[in-house]
Formats: sequence, C-alpha cells, structure tokens
Amino acid sequence: MITRVIVVLLVILAIDAAIVLLLVSSGPALGVHFAAISIAMIALIALVSFHLIWRPVFARYPLQPRGLDATTRRFQSFSLGILNLGFSVHTTADEEFLHLEPLIIWQLLGAMPASVPWSALSPRPTPIKPLIGVAVRLDGWTLVGPRWCLERVGAREEPVSPSKSQTR
Repeated sequence: MITRVIVVLLVILAIDAAIVLLLVSSGPALGVHFAAISIAMIALIALVSFHLIWRPVFARYPLQPRGLDATTRRFQSFSLGILNLGFSVHTTADEEFLHLEPLIIWQLLGAMPASVPWSALSPRPTPIKPLIGVAVRLDGWTLVGPRWCLERVGAREEPVSPSKSQTR
C-alpha cells in the first residue's frame, strides 16, 4: 500500500514539474500546451487512481444481471476511500446486488463496472456523517454513496439471540 502511494505521489510530482517547465518556457502557444498538459494530467491521475484503488477492491465483484425489481438512477456520486466519483456512476439496486457502472470515460481509464452483493457491505463500526449520503464498509474500505441505495445496509439487522433473562 505504501508503494502505491509513493508511486502516485511521484507521478503527480513529475506532472507538476512538467507544468512548471512549460510555464517557465513561455511561448506563443502557451495556452494550448497548458490545456493539453492539464487534460493529460487529469487522465493520468484518474488512470493511476482507478488501477490502485477501484480495480483491486471491485475485481472480486464482476457485473451481474440486474433483477426485475431493480431501481436504477443515473449520474450518482460515490467515493471509495480518497477516490471520489461525483455524478459519475450509474447505480442499480436490486434484492441481491448493488450494481455500479462508472461513466464510459472512467471505464476506459480503468474503473470497471461491478455488482456488489449486499452481504459484502456492512455499516461502519464508527459512523461518520457525510454531507450527502451514507458511509458503509466494503473490504476494509469506506464506500460513501447515495442514501436511497445504501440505507438498506444499515437497516439490515442481525438476529438477536435471546439472553437468559428473556427465556425465563
């Protein structure tokens, strides 16, 4: 995990150095170069983030067919750890799975679609209050998403075994 963070930081540092060199060598096409480097930087950071965070977590959950009772909403916001996909995920919730399909541009950069079984999601042991949505745990990661689909994770309660005082 530490190596991944170091690689990401080195990539960002290299991109920043390229931008500084571009700004120092100002020329007639400075704006075009700056725009091109900015777009490339966004794509590179997204590519690295998806391959280091999104793919390892969701690789265990391949996309499954949707149930007939599924509710679908487009352009939902999810975050996984520090990776934030604001208004970038088409989401479907059915009885068995939470289906997450990132926008095509994010899929081209490595964010694969996934169907997470509800049994793999659990409420956070120490709840946090995100501004919008609900935070749950998935494989040790914090997944924050819309309330309409993730509130059922908190509603699932484990059956309580009767104690001795209740059986008397």
